Amino acid sequence: MATRKISDLTLLTDVSSSDTLLLLDNSDPTDQNKRTNVGSIFKAVPSGTSSSPGFQFELKTNTGVFSEAQGSIGLALGDSRLGLSKVGGSLVVAAQDTADTNLDFTLQAQGTGLIRLASPLAITDTLFALPNTSDNTKAINFSAAQIAPGTTRTFVFPDPGQTDTVVTLTATQTLLNKTFSQAVFTGITTLDGLTVNGNSILGDNNADTLTVNATSTFASAATFSNAVQVNSTLGATGAVTFGSTLGVTGATTLSNTLEVTLGTTLLSTLDVTGITTIDDATVATNSAGALFVTGGTRTSNLYVTGTGEFDSTVTAAGFNGPLTGDVTGNISGTTGGFTGNVTVGGDLTVSGTSTQIGAVPLIQNDTQVGIGRAPTTYALEVAGDIYFEGDTLIGGNAALNGFIVQKRQAGINFDVRSSSNVLQLRVDGSGNLGVQKSPGSYSLDVSGNSNIDGDFYISVTDALNDVGGTLYARDIILTDPITSTSTILSATTSGAGSGVSRAKVFFHAYS
Repeated sequence: MATRKISDLTLLTDVSSSDTLLLLDNSDPTDQNKRTNVGSIFKAVPSGTSSSPGFQFELKTNTGVFSEAQGSIGLALGDSRLGLSKVGGSLVVAAQDTADTNLDFTLQAQGTGLIRLASPLAITDTLFALPNTSDNTKAINFSAAQIAPGTTRTFVFPDPGQTDTVVTLTATQTLLNKTFSQAVFTGITTLDGLTVNGNSILGDNNADTLTVNATSTFASAATFSNAVQVNSTLGATGAVTFGSTLGVTGATTLSNTLEVTLGTTLLSTLDVTGITTIDDATVATNSAGALFVTGGTRTSNLYVTGTGEFDSTVTAAGFNGPLTGDVTGNISGTTGGFTGNVTVGGDLTVSGTSTQIGAVPLIQNDTQVGIGRAPTTYALEVAGDIYFEGDTLIGGNAALNGFIVQKRQAGINFDVRSSSNVLQLRVDGSGNLGVQKSPGSYSLDVSGNSNIDGDFYISVTDALNDVGGTLYARDIILTDPITSTSTILSATTSGAGSGVSRAKVFFHAYS
């Protein structure tokens, strides 16, 4: 067999790794014939470097295989290299050039072939980017910073066959059937149709404004915590809460109903100015603020219905209809009546001669007031009982016969009773006075003991005919004011002595 190069071993047939290869060593003239196993030829290939691989291809000195460290192998490819090494628990494939920078690593299957992975592919989010095909400066980056530890988040891309669309930052888009959760809109937002479910806040501070140029309808509860300016129609079929001022100005006609329904709270002021005509009812209920209806003429009714209250001022100048419901605060009106329950916390000014307080009419003349009846003679006339919680009833005038308490009808009793309605003093229809009892036929009739702190006089009514001057008693107890010694004079005592005899009393002077 002629001399061959190692690269020509592929031309030999029937050669196994256990066969020996005869080597010629020209440096040892005594033994030029040496042998080695064919399988050991490649065990001592030099490690080499990327610029000078240990195993080189013929005539390609910088193309081949090299190993710069234990456990790593590289493939030298001219001025670049592909390294394969184990780092920690990973097998790393690295593409580098001579400067170790700016070298792309591309996996590409030929033709219609696909690059397939038999295991999951995990790429650090900071290293994962999708560049544009023609312009690498355009890229999509991914970040998992907002995902909680131990959480796997699955992202599903929209189906091109449906109407789903990925929302972009600046592109003009049409979004259908989308639900916005905690969305924040800045700048000018134009909506052809808007349905809002749940709690919604327009603006984040008192300086923000909301302008509604079209007809707006609130079918449920609506809360306005700031100023509301209505330039068109405001329709509210449910409860509406105004936390601040609702101003409606410049209107000339309300052809239907201005209605603030039951359950509505005006925490501040409802100001309706410049109105000339209200053709139908104005309803306002459960208000905790002020209602001003000023300027112009009201030709129908102003109602405060249910348990509604106005805790501040209600002004209805030129109002021609009744006011019904509960009203607390200042009330002013030029015509019409106020019916229902009215609680006045400020001034009450009433024009006219008749005012209804609940079911009881209040009738007044220039200087007279009647409660439940028309006054005829006195400054105040009441149909029914009078109750007051004060301590003192003060009256009387020296020029007008002093202080007089007069019965309205003859033959009736005048009573003074305790808080439990027990009789304490009575003057009957005949003028007899009874203390703790109804008097009999006596001018003074007392039930119980009596005490006179002073002298007691019994006058003779008719001395000529011996009428009067009589004291009727069974026992008389005489007490000496100096010694406090008491002597009993009794009609039942018999015998003489101590100035007492049966049925007679003798008064003796002391010597």
